[in-house]
Amino acid sequence: MKDILLINNHLQYYLFSAVAGKLLIFGHFSERNMSSSAEKKIAFVTGCILMIYLMFRAFFVPFVHDESATFFFYIHTGNFLPWKGGLDANNHFLNSALSYFFYRIFGSGELSLRSANLIFFPVFYYFWFRLSELLSNRFIRWTFFFAGVLAHSFIEFFALSRGYGMSMALLTMAVWFLINVFREHRPAHIMMVVLCLFLMLYANLALLNTAVLIICCLVFYLLLNQRIRGANSGWVLLAIVLCIEGVGLCAFRLFQMKQGGTLYYGSDVGFWWVTMRSLMHMLLGTSSKAGAVIILAMVGASITGCMYLLFKVKERLNLFFSPAFVFSFLLLGNIVVILLLNKFLKVNYPEDRVGMYLLPFFIGCVCFVTDAVLKQFPFRRFQYIVFPLLFFPIHFFWNINFSHSSLWSFENIPHRFYDKVSVYIKKNEAPPTMAGYRMRELPWAYQNFRQGGEAGIIAFTGFPETISDFQVAVSSQLGNWNKYYERVDYDKASDLSLLKRKTFLTRKQIFVNDSVSTKKESSNEFFDVYKGKADTLAGKDIYVNLTGSLQTPVKPFVSWLVISISDKEGKEIRYERVPFDWIKTKWKGDLINMGIQIHAIPSGAQTIICYIWNMNKVPYTFVNGACRIFELEK
Repeated sequence: MKDILLINNHLQYYLFSAVAGKLLIFGHFSERNMSSSAEKKIAFVTGCILMIYLMFRAFFVPFVHDESATFFFYIHTGNFLPWKGGLDANNHFLNSALSYFFYRIFGSGELSLRSANLIFFPVFYYFWFRLSELLSNRFIRWTFFFAGVLAHSFIEFFALSRGYGMSMALLTMAVWFLINVFREHRPAHIMMVVLCLFLMLYANLALLNTAVLIICCLVFYLLLNQRIRGANSGWVLLAIVLCIEGVGLCAFRLFQMKQGGTLYYGSDVGFWWVTMRSLMHMLLGTSSKAGAVIILAMVGASITGCMYLLFKVKERLNLFFSPAFVFSFLLLGNIVVILLLNKFLKVNYPEDRVGMYLLPFFIGCVCFVTDAVLKQFPFRRFQYIVFPLLFFPIHFFWNINFSHSSLWSFENIPHRFYDKVSVYIKKNEAPPTMAGYRMRELPWAYQNFRQGGEAGIIAFTGFPETISDFQVAVSSQLGNWNKYYERVDYDKASDLSLLKRKTFLTRKQIFVNDSVSTKKESSNEFFDVYKGKADTLAGKDIYVNLTGSLQTPVKPFVSWLVISISDKEGKEIRYERVPFDWIKTKWKGDLINMGIQIHAIPSGAQTIICYIWNMNKVPYTFVNGACRIFELEK
């Protein structure tokens, strides 16, 4: 840990020195269109350091809930294709597909699963630098560059197993090729824009609005440009058809998700309250009024700058296709579309990461409009309109870490928590019981999977309670927790404590079925391991334990141990499950010792059924098994 902190400190020092020194050197700028060789070398070295930093983060930072969900539901099972993976918004298809490739070759480690996004960081970095070369003013150019590549909460998505990082790289690439279509009039660049849009949407469907706006830019340009339309009409027609088809499929997919209720993220409270405040909090660490005023002032200055250019520049058609107007159109166009979608289709306003694509458009709009105005109105101090963007590099240095994700810090479960629980795992005995908030179930399950599946899963029904052997919780939310528990460890980033019960509850066996066996290979969907009366369990805390030997040729075995408690009318009043595929991938006659605690059985309980739910009806054999139900005595 000391070595990690030392690397952290050295990295902070070097990056801060590099950026601060660079901006001081270029304080007295000269106007050029291309960066010098020295500038490119500095950008290259900085890029290499950032890549190493992201690799360290990909290796050390524990998996968060959404990453764990992506792994268990899509990567581990291989069900990542859009028509197989369901309609949930968690499945970023391109991320799941590439991560599955890395998983099959390099395994299920954090670095392996996050490599799909890591490989896109050089793409983002390169094209962001190429965009910066289009700026004439050196101070604005380097402010634009560092504001993009040193926005910590933005670039850390390149070290997470989600689709946002790769989609930002593809978006940046698409914008660069779009601008070059207008500059060089090459059909090949149109095809590159189309390719980037396809891949971008498969990585992040939230960019559909942006894709439509970019297509509008292309169509408007093609209608006005006879030269490229006449000489290459076949290529142009193919590009348009591919664009319409691809965007149409993605729009249909989003409509299905809307109908299915899986576009759940975000809210309809208001664009400012949902989108802008959440983005500010994610990217800047604050949603203060001062920050809001500065952002609004910069956007207002950019709009004023665009109006000034419209009156000042004679060749207005060329102005419409300039980088300043492209970024302004993409920023303001997205905002308008977001507002219209909410008003007429009741689509939620995007929240934090879902709306993060607005950041590069905001930076580009402010910088390119300011740069364009300076060419017409060379008032040197006007360049400092972009100065507030330097807060991003400052925020970056302040937030350098190898321990947690900025956006999901409250979900951060350090690896050492698991190590300390594993000390209490004893061979041939049921694992200690775990409890916590439901969003911590999957990150813990992923760590347990990585360590061989010997610990129990986190039970969240009825949390907080005082029956579990261990709890991963914010101690202040548990009232008089220290009456029953002692703090074993604490994580500052998430404010989570690992709490161990001072005295583990005694497990008194009350029911047992010690002859659980399929006898031969079975593909039945359901297999009962225990069924009995539950009328004596009302108000009690129980632990259900399953042991036996499981063998199946299928990898992974997507099945659950289900505990269902019903009342006398047959209505289910409690439901718990333990997924087999969250424990391990291969079952070759391995011994099972799994279970889960159930807190405060509801009154009216009549029947308890424990069964294996073989969801895909695949062949398996379960022998030498026993299902035991224990009462937890306080």
